[in-house]
This record gives sequence, C-alpha cells and structure tokens, in this order.
Amino acid sequence: ANNITTTATVQGGSVNATAALQLGGVDINTAGTLTNVAYENQANTFTLANTFSAAGTALSVTNNASIGGTGTIGTLSVTNNATVGGTLGVTGVSTFNGNVGITGTNTLTVGTGATTLGGTLAVTGASTLTGLLTANGGATVVGATNINTTGTNATTIGNATSSTTVGGALGVTGATTLNGNTSVSGTNTFT
Repeated sequence: ANNITTTATVQGGSVNATAALQLGGVDINTAGTLTNVAYENQANTFTLANTFSAAGTALSVTNNASIGGTGTIGTLSVTNNATVGGTLGVTGVSTFNGNVGITGTNTLTVGTGATTLGGTLAVTGASTLTGLLTANGGATVVGATNINTTGTNATTIGNATSSTTVGGALGVTGATTLNGNTSVSGTNTFT
C-alpha cells in the first residue's frame, strides 16, 4: 500500500475509502469531528428551518420534546396523557370523546354564545341564574322551594289560559289579590 503525505490540496472527482475517512486521525463519523454536521449520537442544534417530507411518519420523537416557540401541526393525535402548563386556545370546533373534569376551585366560563347539553345536568351546589329561566318541558322540584322576589319586582306564575296546581298547603304571609273567580270544591271549607 502506498501512503500519500502532503501539506498541499489534493483534488479529485471521488474519494473512495475502503476503511474510513479521517480528519486529524479521527474517523469523520465520530460525533463532533465535523462542524455544522448533524450526528445521530449527539445533541444537534438547528438554527434554520428543516423540512421532513418522508412518506408516513417523517419525524418520530420517542422521548420528551420541548418547543420554545410556536408549533404549527396539521393534525395532532395524542395517544397518552398531555399536560398544558399555560392557556390552551382553540379557534375551531373541539370534540371530547371522553369525560372532561375541572378540578379544585377552577371554573368553566362560556362567553355570549349558547350552551347546549344533550344529557342530564346535575348541580350539587347553589345555582344563580341572572337571566330568564325557561323550562319548556316543565320543572320538577324535590324538597322545600322558596320563591323570593326582592325589591318592587313581581312574581308571576302561569298565564291567563293556564292553571296552577298546588298539591299541599299554600302559605301566604302578605296581602293576596285574586282577580278571578275563587271556588272551594267538594266538602272543603273556606275559613
């Protein structure tokens, strides 16, 4: 075998090394030997945009990943748990196929849009409705019920063409005005 030793430039169309290409006696495949070259067995920093266009899964990350800036993803599929440390902003429609839980003293706020619930709404604490409550299918109240009207506001039950039925005793502590007929049926008495 012949060795070529020179301090000048060696030029040629191709370099065919049957064992290894070395720089300073170190195989160029050794991580860190060449600068501005990505090695598979070392941490690499890319300062410019990179495009992965392979068919199928072009980029696989099998461990943790950190994105310091903005990440734009066409479709995001998460097969395990996901934690969002800040605010999650969604500009399109969101579909939750499983349960959604809000823990602790955190709240759920809906802006000026309508809210539709397809199933049952169960509330274990007090509920405050600052607007009109409309129950198109009727309302069933279990337990004691207090209807308190504050200030000079009036409380209206029913309308001119409907009837109101009270199954138990009706207690009125203030003045009562009856604008229509009043009847006592059967053997009941009016005292």
